Amino acid sequence: LEISPKLRQCRIILQRRSASTEGGGVRATLDHQGWSALVSCVDGVLCLLVEPPNAAAGSSGLVRLHIGDGLEIYSDCFRCYEDHLSIPLSFKQDWAWLAKMDLQEGGLTDELSDLKCRRCQGLLLSAQGAEHMILPTSLWQACAEALACEECTPLGSSHIRASPGRVYSSPEYFLVSSVDVSSKVLAAGVDGLVRCSCGWVIGEGQRPQMLKVTGRRKLVFCSEGWSRGAACKEAGVVLYKHRISMPRGGKLSSSDAVGSGLQPSDGMARYTEEAAVGAHLLQVQSLEGQSRFLIYPGHPEPELLGDQTDGESDRIPSSMVEAIELRFAVSDLWLLGPTRHAADPEAAAALTGESKDLPEEAQLAQRAAKVYYRCRPCQAPAPDCRVTVIPQQSFDAVCFALDRWAATLPPSHTLAPIPSKDMLGEWRTSFLPLPPRDRATE
Repeated sequence: LEISPKLRQCRIILQRRSASTEGGGVRATLDHQGWSALVSCVDGVLCLLVEPPNAAAGSSGLVRLHIGDGLEIYSDCFRCYEDHLSIPLSFKQDWAWLAKMDLQEGGLTDELSDLKCRRCQGLLLSAQGAEHMILPTSLWQACAEALACEECTPLGSSHIRASPGRVYSSPEYFLVSSVDVSSKVLAAGVDGLVRCSCGWVIGEGQRPQMLKVTGRRKLVFCSEGWSRGAACKEAGVVLYKHRISMPRGGKLSSSDAVGSGLQPSDGMARYTEEAAVGAHLLQVQSLEGQSRFLIYPGHPEPELLGDQTDGESDRIPSSMVEAIELRFAVSDLWLLGPTRHAADPEAAAALTGESKDLPEEAQLAQRAAKVYYRCRPCQAPAPDCRVTVIPQQSFDAVCFALDRWAATLPPSHTLAPIPSKDMLGEWRTSFLPLPPRDRATE
């Protein structure tokens, strides 16, 4: 289910694929010509009865989606294509289900749990007695500058001072005081990065040497603390949300992933490497108006070579990919699925290990952006692209996510309307995951 909140439209994409072949073969897309569907929405449950043109083409199947009331179904909404079935729908502005998904996806809540390293699960910061506060957005500073004259300071400092006992939240990171973090958090190195004792990069810190090396997030810290570094009593540490964990209500399991369809027990589970890259690129697009990017991988960290975190062992390394050229097509979408269904419950359980009729609370949507991308040589010129270098692990995660969604979509949906006249690679259409929308800041 692909949802466009701005257009107030959505569409259901159904595919018939063959069963898994022995030896891990790829599922083949079957013919969809001549199929039909009956659509109804009763008591907030959208029911789809898909029927074949004849008995030889296959058996009928029933699909149920608990997406609430508010959808508008048209009599001629069913579309039958060679490689998929499509049902375009529209929804009302006050669609309660979409609002509920927004609340479930909200990354900032009043509840704060212990922050742990995502790699070794070591405690980084205890939430006991900590006060959780929201960082002001750039919109606040823009309004402050508009109210100030040319000779005065706009309504105080634009820097946020880290305060002991407080945890400041932003869409991308937590800002905490250096006196509150545990001994597992090592001091910032010359590169300004803060690491866990296991070697995992978890954020950024204040060091005078950073002024000569990089300008990372200088506006996060107060000017006094930036000049004094760790000697400032208000020295802060930035903890990346995509590099830490926040267990809630049970044991953290590596199976709690975005695509599992289950409520994650980690409050930071949806802040992934690829989602952090997507959020950064959209922020650059918003500030600079650039929608074309050329992404290069950085040098892998020596202490992490040959090491993988939980849930990453099935990812194929992108060592053969030199660079990714990416263009944004739609910057704000919601995706529900993919979910496998079968003609009967026993077959569905054999395919997915669970019932085809998932409970309402198990169907969680995720934010994503529709993009066009291609793998290309790193030395080829790209005059119209914004060059962006990201860590090797983030680069691998982006490659994996783009290729996974391209393999999930119907073949006709992966075609990109961009000609490859320069012979640098074929363009494909895919989805780039995004982090949860922080409703408190918006």
